[in-house]
Amino acid sequence: MGFITNSKLRAGAHILYEAERISRENVTIASGNNVTVATVVGKITASGKYAPVDATATDGTEDALAVVFHDTDASAADEPGVVNDTHSVVRETMLVWPAGATDPQIAAWTVQLRAAGIKTR
Repeated sequence: MGFITNSKLRAGAHILYEAERISRENVTIASGNNVTVATVVGKITASGKYAPVDATATDGTEDALAVVFHDTDASAADEPGVVNDTHSVVRETMLVWPAGATDPQIAAWTVQLRAAGIKTR
């Protein structure tokens, strides 16, 4: 699945607000993924690793749980990454969704982010 990507942005460029010391989480980005700042990700249930949301998945990444804080290239192997997973406000227009994502899918994922404590503005 292709992804709508942003140009090279500084880490956290999408953040409008985050609660100090509790908004970010160190995670593992699953091998095979090259994620950029503001990519919306889900958590693979079996491994606990993170990967871009995918509406056709059944592995946990069909649900939006977090937003990538900085570019992470896990194309060749799992890589450590950082996500905002709670108590954050992000720029909606900067979020990176899968290419071809429909408005209803994006709306549903936005509701899931809100449930995780991530508001969009």
